[in-house]
Amino acid sequence: MSRRLLRYLDWPVLVATLILVVGGAVVLYSAVQNSGDASTLVRARILHAVMGLLV
Repeated sequence: MSRRLLRYLDWPVLVATLILVVGGAVVLYSAVQNSGDASTLVRARILHAVMGLLV
């Protein structure tokens, strides 16, 4: 990453987004943990969130 990008990045929005993504993954995991595919759903959710952050 260039220094200019890091300087002008909106850090509070990025941190808030990451907190919401992690919180959403925790809520999703707790909601489906009794089913057999909880970790698969959480991994897919995190993968989609990472792809969304990169775009």
